[in-house]
Amino acid sequence: MDGTLRLPVSRSPRPSVLPLRRAALAIACLVVATTSAACGEDPNRAAATKDLAGLIVLTEDSGRSRLTTFDAAGQARSQGGAGGPTAWISAGLRGTLVATMADGSLRLSDRIRSDLDATLKRVPTPRADMPTDPIYFATWAPNGNRFAGLATDFGGASPLSLVIVDPLADTTLIRPIPGLPLPAPPAWLDDSRLLVETKAGAIVVDVDSGEITAGPDIGGGGALVDVSADGSRAAVGRSDPGPVEIRKRDEWLNRGGQPEASLGNGTVGAVALDRRAERLAVIWQQSSRAGIVIVYRRDGGWHETSRLPLPNGSERGALAWLP
Repeated sequence: MDGTLRLPVSRSPRPSVLPLRRAALAIACLVVATTSAACGEDPNRAAATKDLAGLIVLTEDSGRSRLTTFDAAGQARSQGGAGGPTAWISAGLRGTLVATMADGSLRLSDRIRSDLDATLKRVPTPRADMPTDPIYFATWAPNGNRFAGLATDFGGASPLSLVIVDPLADTTLIRPIPGLPLPAPPAWLDDSRLLVETKAGAIVVDVDSGEITAGPDIGGGGALVDVSADGSRAAVGRSDPGPVEIRKRDEWLNRGGQPEASLGNGTVGAVALDRRAERLAVIWQQSSRAGIVIVYRRDGGWHETSRLPLPNGSERGALAWLP
């Protein structure tokens, strides 16, 4: 690995690296294909810094992964990442971060603070059962008790499993998933159900029972999906350039209703709803230029409140909200 931050996101047509280097593969599917005009509103609009409070942004700085955290006043602080190339982050209810490394291993932080660098350790320990394939897109459940990731090498006919890790008990649960995977993060719908994207379509997996049912239609090329921890809303950014849709979760799962809002217009690099779906953070990618983070607030109708370039001039990144 060259240390470059590459986040796995489905795009169509898909890059031709799938048969190559397993670790690089899942992290190389992010395509940069838009301009600043695609992001929507006036680029000179002043940022409402209070709406950045609790946001964590993962970017690259000279080949190293960096975390930028925003304190209660919306002031930024940069700190070192997980000690190696990092592909994905997810923040849990207890304020801890699970980082998915470029090699498919996992790191767990202590509580993230704005005044002190986090310490991250490898999880689970060698005592826990783990599949032979690397893990990607580890994502916390809403209750903060466990997280789940995709076990696969995204190598054409490679099988797919969900790995659910309880880091406190140091235990794992492995659920085989039918179909071929898409390089897109799973989304917790509640504390027991996960949305997983496959080439045959999205499915809903009950991780406790193993039951699998059909999911909502999110397009053939996959999507970036995030569901707020309170279960009220989903943010959906599809594989082709366009807006991010905000939908009420239950209507969306039942294939009914209309989007509550359609925000921006461009190539989406990452989406994250905060715990009560009051704020949405989106990374909009730009061709050969730093990506843009835009925060939208629901109060009074979804609208943009904050805008800033990705730290360190990065073209791509990942983000999460602390509780």
